[in-house]
Amino acid sequence: MLVVISIIVLLLTIAIPGIYKARQNALREKSLATVRTLAVCCKAYKQDREADLGVGNINANYPPPGGTSLVTALTTQTTVSGAPANARLAGEMKLYGPYSGVENIPVENGFFRDSFKNPILYYRYNTTTSVYDSAAGDNAGGPPIDAYVGAQYNPKTFVIITAGPDKIFTSFATDATTDDVTNFLPE
Repeated sequence: MLVVISIIVLLLTIAIPGIYKARQNALREKSLATVRTLAVCCKAYKQDREADLGVGNINANYPPPGGTSLVTALTTQTTVSGAPANARLAGEMKLYGPYSGVENIPVENGFFRDSFKNPILYYRYNTTTSVYDSAAGDNAGGPPIDAYVGAQYNPKTFVIITAGPDKIFTSFATDATTDDVTNFLPE
């Protein structure tokens, strides 16, 4: 009997780290899918505004910068000018949003959350100043984004990031093994 228990304990000590690693990988992939969904929604948001405003390829048509602004932009029904649906301006007939897919992404304290319960941060590239904008304090706790992205990875549109399982932001420019989840690197 003692031998059987010893064998079971031995098998569990071998299996548990593998199960934990598999679970972490699955949660990271789920976070990556969430970031990709948000990126597609940001592009749809931009296309909606460009179609009606007649302005092409201007980053200002992406959702306003900041994690909480992203939640509002993608989950709220608005007009092309960004006004709430109940405050339409004269001549604004179409309504936009909420964008498909965001209804399944958890929101806590005004931020979308990844599968590790980390806030998902959002920065929009400013073509005038050539830096990423963020609403003041809205991405608090996030990295200095221009240095984080680095020149070699810079998409020059928008950046969506989350810290991943270790809950620490580590720049890809300095550590290629970082577990952060972003919209700007191939996975």
